[in-house]
Amino acid sequence: MTHLNFSKKDKKRNCKNHILHLLYLRGALNAASLMDETSLNITVLSELINELIEEGLIEKGGNDTPDGSPETELFVIKKDAFYILGIDVDRVSTQMAILNARNNSLDGFKQFDIKLENTRSFVDKIYTLALETIAELNFDIDRLMAVGIDIPGLVDPEKGANYTYLVLENESLGDILRRKFGKPVFLINDTQAQTLAELWFGKAKNKKHVLVLHLGQGLGSGMVLNGKLYYGSRGFSGEFSHIPVVENGLLCHCGKHGCLETIASGMALERLVISGLAKGGQSVISKKVGAHPELALTTIIIEAALQGDQFAIDMIIEMGLQLGKGIAMLAQVLNPEMIILGGKLTQARQLLTIPLEHALNKYCLPEIKNSLKIEISSLGQNAYLIGSVINAVERHLMR
Repeated sequence: MTHLNFSKKDKKRNCKNHILHLLYLRGALNAASLMDETSLNITVLSELINELIEEGLIEKGGNDTPDGSPETELFVIKKDAFYILGIDVDRVSTQMAILNARNNSLDGFKQFDIKLENTRSFVDKIYTLALETIAELNFDIDRLMAVGIDIPGLVDPEKGANYTYLVLENESLGDILRRKFGKPVFLINDTQAQTLAELWFGKAKNKKHVLVLHLGQGLGSGMVLNGKLYYGSRGFSGEFSHIPVVENGLLCHCGKHGCLETIASGMALERLVISGLAKGGQSVISKKVGAHPELALTTIIIEAALQGDQFAIDMIIEMGLQLGKGIAMLAQVLNPEMIILGGKLTQARQLLTIPLEHALNKYCLPEIKNSLKIEISSLGQNAYLIGSVINAVERHLMR
């Protein structure tokens, strides 16, 4: 058991932060569970819990046994214990929300249709929109504990740097935004954020080995290994979208040719549809985009398919089979118990999952495929922002 020297205020605060972190992630816990997780003895733990209650950060939350014994009294984090500004940056839009300590948003999730640009002005735009969002809520920015941001690309969460987008002069994106907000700012890759949300509040909860896939304009993966998010040595794990699979294939935005993302993603689906329409394909999509087939956006394609448009259905199936091949590679290497699908493409539901299952049946060993579940995220598009907030809470409280 750990015995604290309370003359060291930083050590005491670290222990309190550990308790807050556990209650944030796990929900209501009793003293016995907190002792197991923190290795604190009951005397020290009781003193810290009483102080956290006095500070207005946690409260008693009932009892987990009918007899109501003191040993099983539950403690929960108060909803206003802290607030985090979450910012989800996608390639074509950005979402923002202020979440409290129970992951409830103050006034929904605000979406802004702005494209990700590799410019300082884009960072300024994000900051301005954040200030406007805060002002609309009549929220005092001083009440923010931190800011959490998820963004595509190679993100080093320790340094707060993105090596794919917004590589600006000699200052990292995290440093720029820390200076602007005057608050701790924590960055994470978008699919890793999605994976954190699934791990703690979604379908990966209490699972040991899970793959979480982002199926949007781009393609990404996050890995839960032995019950924990796997980052890799520098935080760059999960970039399976840039595995070359087509010899002399299309040029990918990463600079390589024939990456999986070029044939299995929202962008790939749009290219398939545009090419098919140019070759005389018949579809209601033509009426929706008129003389501009380049506007055949993923959402329009999926809506047409769900309405029974055979051309759109065929394009989704073709793309889904290619995606299934890529997923089969991961399944063969990692042998997960579950694969969770998230992102815009999942709006196609069975039109996407059926060709995925078909490809997995074809390219996976039966012993691996038969023990594997394919699930669509129950968190939807909010998973990314929620994950950015989890990352911010974790890194701020546990640093």
